Amino acid sequence: MNGPITFTVSYTLPEYLSFVREHLPVMAAARGRPRLPGWARVAALWGARLAFRYKKRKMPVCAFVIDDERIVRTSAAGVQEYAWSQVEQLHAYSAGYLLALPKGALPLPYRCLSAAQIARIAQLYAARAGLTPGLTSGA
Repeated sequence: MNGPITFTVSYTLPEYLSFVREHLPVMAAARGRPRLPGWARVAALWGARLAFRYKKRKMPVCAFVIDDERIVRTSAAGVQEYAWSQVEQLHAYSAGYLLALPKGALPLPYRCLSAAQIARIAQLYAARAGLTPGLTSGA
C-alpha cells in the first residue's frame, strides 16, 4: 500500500469543455444512440459552459485525496467522499481521467498529477473492479 495521492486543482473552461466534448459519445451510447445530433452537442457544450461558471463560483479550487479505499474532494462547497466501489467507470481522455459516478463525474486533470500518480489511479480503479490494470477509453 502506498501513501495517498494528493493534489489541488482549479479547473479551466477549455479543460472542462474538453472533458465534456470527449464524454458526449459515451453519453450517446448509454442512450442507445450511435452519436448525439449536432444540435444536442451544441446544447450540451453551452450547458457545460453555464455549469462551469456556476461550479467555478461555488468551488473555485478543489483538493483531492485518493487512496486505496476512497476519493475525497474538498472545496468551498464542502467535503465529498466516494468509495472506489461507487466509481462506475474510469475514462481516459486527453485532459485527464474522468471518474464516472452514479450521479455525476469527477474530472482529474493530468496536469495536476505525476506519471506515477496517473498510473496508480488506473491501478486503484482496476483493483476495485477486479480487472487487470488498464484503462477504458472514453470513446
